[in-house]
Amino acid sequence: MLSILGVDRSDIYHDYLLTNEQLIPALHPVFIKFEAAGGDPELLRYILGVEKESLDTAFDEMEKRYSNIEGYFADGLKVEESTVATLEERLLEPR
Repeated sequence: MLSILGVDRSDIYHDYLLTNEQLIPALHPVFIKFEAAGGDPELLRYILGVEKESLDTAFDEMEKRYSNIEGYFADGLKVEESTVATLEERLLEPR
């Protein structure tokens, strides 16, 4: 979503990677309960956290299949241009 709205990829990475610094610590009680129930906390960290390599893979695959984010929305997600325009209107502040 951020890409189709024109957010710079480095900002997207920064925002997503903040998950590891801000969300994961906030979920500490969940990790404790998960471990107490016999779960591996590292597995939970892998599921809830964000890895740069995963983001790289997602962007690479999107570009390989659809060339760019516009192609992904149009051909992969079947989102019409008018819907993208509505999203931009509702989610972006005027410049």
